[in-house]
Order: sequence, then structure tokens, then C-alpha cells
Amino acid sequence: MKVIGIVEVPKNGNTNVLVQQVLTGAAEAGAETRTFILNEMNYRGCRAAITARTTKNASLKTTLWKYSMNLASADGVIFGSPIYFGQFTGQMRLFLDRCYSLITLTCLPASLPGKKP
Repeated sequence: MKVIGIVEVPKNGNTNVLVQQVLTGAAEAGAETRTFILNEMNYRGCRAAITARTTKNASLKTTLWKYSMNLASADGVIFGSPIYFGQFTGQMRLFLDRCYSLITLTCLPASLPGKKP
């Protein structure tokens, strides 16, 4: 089993501490874990290019695209973001938007066979 943490705060932030606690529990249960800190990546928002859906490949190839492909091999994903004004941060929104090509129009996994939303 592989579990990934996607965190939108610095490594020493409270949200990361909480995500690391969850990942520690997963590791103790035998899972391979990995953390991606969005604040350490160079990326920008999705342009909603239809090529992302048709070719399963983002038109804006930033460091984020390479890391988002790790989702294909993950059995679980933990998202960590502070809540500002009643919703997660803009950086997390950018990440989620960049995952556009991984789902169908009905929000089911497109390129991740066997994965549940």
C-alpha cells in the first residue's frame, strides 16, 4: 500500500504536523508513505486545455505535473491545507485544478483504473 500526503504549508506548519501524524499511522500499518510540500514546488494554475483530457498530459509541464503522476500509484492521498475564509488555500486549489486530466466529467477516475473517488 502507498499513501501520499499533499501539504500546502511549510514543513514546520501545524497542518503538516497533522498530515505527518496520519502518514506515521499509515507507515506503522505497513504503508509506504511520501509527502509533497506544495510551497516548495514551482507551478501555476491550469489553463483548462482540453489536451489534458484527451492526451492524459498537461500542457503546462511544471514540477507539479511530475509529482501529480504519483497519484496514479497511490492507494490513498491525504490533503492538508489551512482553511481561510471557509475554504482551502489558493495554492491547494491550483494543485487540484492541475489534477483535471485525472478525472472524467462525472468526477470518476479517468486514468486511474481501480481507484475510487
